[in-house]
Amino acid sequence: MQNYGDYDKVLIFRDYISFDILGQHIHLISNETCYGQQTVAEVDDCYHYLGHADWTLSTAILVFERIYGRELTKEEVNQVLRDNNFTSQGV
Repeated sequence: MQNYGDYDKVLIFRDYISFDILGQHIHLISNETCYGQQTVAEVDDCYHYLGHADWTLSTAILVFERIYGRELTKEEVNQVLRDNNFTSQGV
């Protein structure tokens, strides 16, 4: 993951989805280019380039885990599923 929070270029992305991960809002922003799908995660006004990552709840959880340096417990994952209106089969 690369942090582009201070990057001086502007990229326009038209599609995004937001997830709540233990009270932290993670926005996955995606755009289809001639090079394929490009995805960026926005967390606390910092942007993390994810390349061709899918913009799913699983990706948002991985972003959270990388930023905070820990894996979610099974109970936390269940809470995240509930907070985002998913069932355990939905991830």
